[in-house]
Amino acid sequence: MKNLRFSIKMVQLLLIGSLFMCQGVGLQLVSASEEKELIFTMGDDLKIMGLVKKPKGDGPFPTVIFLHGSGGMTPDYEKWIEYLSENGFVGVIYARRAFPFGRGSPDEKHRYRDYIFKDISDLNCVIEKLKELSFIGSASLFVMGQSEGGITAYLAASQIKGLKGVIGLNGPTDFLDMYAWTLKEYPKYPMPRLASAAKNIRKFLGCTPEECRERYTIYSPIHHVEQISCPVMIVHGEKDLWVPIRQIQGFVKTLKDVDKPHEAHIYPKEGHLLYLFSLPDIGTTGQVSEWLKPQVWSWKNSQDVLNKIMTFLNKHGK
Repeated sequence: MKNLRFSIKMVQLLLIGSLFMCQGVGLQLVSASEEKELIFTMGDDLKIMGLVKKPKGDGPFPTVIFLHGSGGMTPDYEKWIEYLSENGFVGVIYARRAFPFGRGSPDEKHRYRDYIFKDISDLNCVIEKLKELSFIGSASLFVMGQSEGGITAYLAASQIKGLKGVIGLNGPTDFLDMYAWTLKEYPKYPMPRLASAAKNIRKFLGCTPEECRERYTIYSPIHHVEQISCPVMIVHGEKDLWVPIRQIQGFVKTLKDVDKPHEAHIYPKEGHLLYLFSLPDIGTTGQVSEWLKPQVWSWKNSQDVLNKIMTFLNKHGK
């Protein structure tokens, strides 16, 4: 418990620092249509690119910020913000720190050491700038994150005040457990980039769990549940090989233990690759393709998730 209190204090101190960083953040809107390109210039001069699409009219409209996973931004996300705008919400997506504006490999210079903290710091600054837009203003704000983006979304529920809700799609919650899983299971997988996952976690946090266990606690949403200040929606595939279901089982139990508002939707036959509007291109032949096929969600269940998301947003945001 002593270590947990220390980690919470550390995160709060870091976020106070991020508020200071937000003072120098700029936002540029490009184009005059309902869909606009966003350019955020962060406190360290890093430019973050994104898109915003709003419903017709002046607003203000409830807004959903989507955080992509380690695969970067995909066309599916653009369809997502279009769908939101058609249903009365402003949709916002942006290329998270280190990622290009579009699918692609991240820039390692900005990727490592305190990356997860910088990610939530960036989100905090993005939110502050979006509130300055007349069609958003003080309207309801939601954050939704997928896979790696889910870490930041779950952290946002406890570290960013004023959100109306947070949605996590197949996102990790416990770095200590995740590190152990990647060491044991990822070397068995045929995808080369997953073989270095444990190494990347060490780069994220700057050390191994043996060297700095506390850092693994600081950046794990499961250890900040008591500070959650908005409803949380959890979606996860029980057969997920990227992020094991036990990551969510522990998270849900902790949410229940401290009586935080949440809803969990676990799909027994589904894996990690959840796409709401399109299917990923995983190829048709080869070892990697065969391994990935069971990880792609069925269209029926992805549409069921979409309906549940919209029910959650309408319940808490309008």
